[in-house]
Amino acid sequence: MQMLRSAINAVLPFPDEEWEAMAACWRPVSYRRKTVITAAGDVERYAYFVLEGVQRAFCLAEGGRDATLVFSYTGSFAGIIDSFFLQQPSRYYFETLTHSSFLRASYADIRQLMETYPLIARWIHLSTMHAMAGMMERHIEALTLSAEQKFRRLLTRSPHDCSSSRISISLPISASIRLLSASCSAAPACNKIFVQAKISAYHIA
Repeated sequence: MQMLRSAINAVLPFPDEEWEAMAACWRPVSYRRKTVITAAGDVERYAYFVLEGVQRAFCLAEGGRDATLVFSYTGSFAGIIDSFFLQQPSRYYFETLTHSSFLRASYADIRQLMETYPLIARWIHLSTMHAMAGMMERHIEALTLSAEQKFRRLLTRSPHDCSSSRISISLPISASIRLLSASCSAAPACNKIFVQAKISAYHIA
């Protein structure tokens, strides 16, 4: 729970009363690698906080090709946020890329917290705004950066996750090796990374 509290406090610190109410709503859950947790058409019932693993939200384009919208990692919140808060069917998928452990809270519990504690409602508002800002940043990157630049940004954001992840990208092998070598020099945890440098389901696009 300390990891969750640290993530909350980074946005808006909670007094003990609010924290205890918040902490009581989260339950541990784990999923195997390549598990679709939320499918398109489902209503997202839970908010997730990642304790371990890497996940992604993605959508399907024409011809069955998928496009990754966002990755989530250890220490971040995850799930299909618009479907969760609007309680409408999701247009996207949420799946694990590695074995993943979470804390999760139901929509009913989060809604009750928001109605009972104004500070929690404010934290959720601020967190949603931060998430929106992050999505806009990634949208700009998708429109303006090369595949190599996108991959470099991904490693910069979360080098601690590289040690247990398999990430497939659309980069030449030589470029992948060069980037990984530079990244692992800066982050020893990357020494065990496995990167499949080929066209596959996990495009950084």
